Amino acid sequence: MSSSGFTVTTSTGQTVTVSEASATKYLNGTSSASARAVAAGDSVLVLGTTDSTTITATEVIVQPAGSAATSAASVAPFQRYQDHR
Repeated sequence: MSSSGFTVTTSTGQTVTVSEASATKYLNGTSSASARAVAAGDSVLVLGTTDSTTITATEVIVQPAGSAATSAASVAPFQRYQDHR
């Protein structure tokens, strides 16, 4: 992880760049944390705005090891909303 962000690989194999915003909030499970809580190999949930394969994070949640959320089978890949009206 660099001082301004990191990359993740989704359950579908897509590499996504996560950029920090000035107000990015970090959680380790349900506890408040800092950016240092994110380590290589961690499963994370990233919330924020997207631009192609970059997410500007407003919140990063490190998933506890062994939790159901760390299983690729329980992860839904990001899909952009499309209005089909």
